[in-house]
Amino acid sequence: MKLGKKIAKNSSAGRDWSCRSWKSSDDPSPGTFQVEIDISGYPQLFLLNGSTKYFRSGPWNGVRFSGIRTSGPNGIFVFDFVFNEDEIYYKDELVSSSVLTRVTVEPDGRVIRYTWTDQSNKWEQYIFLQADLCDVYAHCGPFGSCNIYTTSRCECLKGFHPKNLTAWSHLNFAEGCEPKTKLNCSSKDTFVKQLKKNLPDTHTSQYNFSLDLKACEKKCLEDCSCTAYANTNITGKGSGCLLWFGDLIDIRDQGEVAQDFYVRFAASGSGKTYMTSNYSLILAGHC
Repeated sequence: MKLGKKIAKNSSAGRDWSCRSWKSSDDPSPGTFQVEIDISGYPQLFLLNGSTKYFRSGPWNGVRFSGIRTSGPNGIFVFDFVFNEDEIYYKDELVSSSVLTRVTVEPDGRVIRYTWTDQSNKWEQYIFLQADLCDVYAHCGPFGSCNIYTTSRCECLKGFHPKNLTAWSHLNFAEGCEPKTKLNCSSKDTFVKQLKKNLPDTHTSQYNFSLDLKACEKKCLEDCSCTAYANTNITGKGSGCLLWFGDLIDIRDQGEVAQDFYVRFAASGSGKTYMTSNYSLILAGHC
């Protein structure tokens, strides 16, 4: 993919732009992997393997995609995300014309940015989109969060515990987590701030750019099916309202570049975080 090329949805023109892999390294016919914009909720990029979600960028938060740590400001690229009634698109432009770079979706699903190096006279790999296991879509299941620096990788969000403790202790995280105390749609429900994580999948989310964070909390509390909220834009003091409904999926620790969001739970619930390391792990195999 060339610099400046859009990944886009254009409603007025009725056209979409995406980036697809080759079938193989020596066969340029269309492969199975494709990067495209999902606009079913608040817009985000997906890497798909056929119709299966493989990697998710997270929504644009005014600075970067919340799920891509390397998509923020730097001295090489300027990132642009446009979202209006006519079109939604993402593209990047070079700051310096002396840098040569390209992005490819490889036949095996890796998304790699290459830069040209005069010293070696070849293209060198600069950035991998999928850096580790936590970048695999929904690795820790609903309400689970992936942390590459823990032994088990997965932990439950504050106020939640493993839905299937036996499976969880065997490193099977597909069922994810559930609230320690079941929500009963009470006005006394509260929200727990989730720190230094990417934003969950916005596939079924709703958004309102005119609301601030306090009004966003109130809006979420008024709807029994609302499970979390956050700002849509983190620049300055933050602005806009993003609401999630149902399960929160595809969350990982992102460190200092992450955006906080707020998860609903019953007032009597606990804020304790459950990690796999709290339980016995049964590992079997042959050498």
